[in-house]
Amino acid sequence: MEERDVVVVGAGIAGCMTAATIAIKSKGKIDVLLLDRNPQSEVGKKTTLGWVCGDAVGEHHIKFLNEHLGVTYGKPEMENRVTAVYVYSPDMKVRVPFEGPGYVLDRPKFGKRLLEDALKSGVEFRGGVQALDLVEDSGRIVGLKGQTVGENVNKPFEIRSKLVIRATLRKRSTRTTLSRQQG
Repeated sequence: MEERDVVVVGAGIAGCMTAATIAIKSKGKIDVLLLDRNPQSEVGKKTTLGWVCGDAVGEHHIKFLNEHLGVTYGKPEMENRVTAVYVYSPDMKVRVPFEGPGYVLDRPKFGKRLLEDALKSGVEFRGGVQALDLVEDSGRIVGLKGQTVGENVNKPFEIRSKLVIRATLRKRSTRTTLSRQQG
């Protein structure tokens, strides 16, 4: 059975940043595996699952990444500098202003760059897999079970881990199963 220190499920912004932060801050002493439904070539691509993040980011977030992780972003990931943005409700009836400097992102390029940075920091990526359930032992989470998707569909796997982090936002079954109350 495969064993890891940390498994991060979901290679979107939150997952890539979390995985990279753990690897960078531990100076490579913590083994981090990043899992995603998409193959590596499609990370950052809009899929039928979509993403929650918009296509803009506040300048303070970019500064934080540089100061704390040592990564710098610019063109082509960040297309245009803005002084404010509006966020609209799904029905377009409500508009909320966010003032302050920021950037419009090229979301696919930004996603790919986040994954590249995570890989450079020592994170291992495995695409084409789906986390399905947590593995418990004496009331503690000790890993996860999943299956492959895509070409090798439904091939089961289990990974034991000291820490499992769910960084997925869209798929209801994964969100429900991997977030259930323990105890």
